[in-house]
Amino acid sequence: MQYEVDAKRFESNTFTFGVPHSFADRAQADAEIALYPVGRNVQVYFDRSNPATSCLLPGKVPQEFKLLMWVSVGFLVVGVASVVSGIFSRRPKRHLWRALRVCFAVWWSRRQLLAQALKYG
Repeated sequence: MQYEVDAKRFESNTFTFGVPHSFADRAQADAEIALYPVGRNVQVYFDRSNPATSCLLPGKVPQEFKLLMWVSVGFLVVGVASVVSGIFSRRPKRHLWRALRVCFAVWWSRRQLLAQALKYG
């Protein structure tokens, strides 16, 4: 398609942004193509800050994306719930407490060494 913005000519072959436009069968594709015959004036949607970026159908999102979004949200909720239940489970995590004590001891000893170095430094 060719179009003009502020007396400048642009050319594009982008039908829609995002997902490639697909059809169930050849008849649907032919019907869509028939809406845009060569030489016909059509409305072109373009980015005002960059007129070279354009398409014929903006904002088209397939129905499968909604399903994919909800499935993704479901996995996210299950994952967060698993992590939270693992952190707050009722069984004591002895190895976790042991690791925390070691980290605290290392931090405390470094703090004491720094305090002594500043005191006698």
